[in-house]
Amino acid sequence: MKYAAKINAGGLVLDVVTIGDDVSNVSTYCADTFGGTWVEAYTDGTRKQMPSIGYTYDEENQVFILPKPYSDFVLNSNFDWEAPNGMPEPRGDTELAYPNPDDPANPNIYTNVTWNSTDDKWQATQDLTTGDTVQWNGAEWIVV
Repeated sequence: MKYAAKINAGGLVLDVVTIGDDVSNVSTYCADTFGGTWVEAYTDGTRKQMPSIGYTYDEENQVFILPKPYSDFVLNSNFDWEAPNGMPEPRGDTELAYPNPDDPANPNIYTNVTWNSTDDKWQATQDLTTGDTVQWNGAEWIVV
């Protein structure tokens, strides 16, 4: 199967379709069949990632970019959105930064990790111990 994304003049993905392998020029075929501007998409990472509706196509770099998750995030050189002060990294059993519901034996698991744009910090819930809300200060989780 081959894939194509319909984009508007600003590169916003409006639709994604699957077509047969027998089509030689995917973009032209889709434009002639469905109208509009189409870009071939690949599942192998050729254009960074497979698009979905709401992604943006960067024509200059020929990549599909995820929607911006928060207004203050910035696009890095790998075309990934980053928080202004980075994402916490997992640090062993005592500082897991990401949800891990499959490890109830670990008393220091932080879940519901989200970006708090007001405070410019990652925020989480320390579910399995106190249920406290914590924020990442760049080095460790601090109860707020």
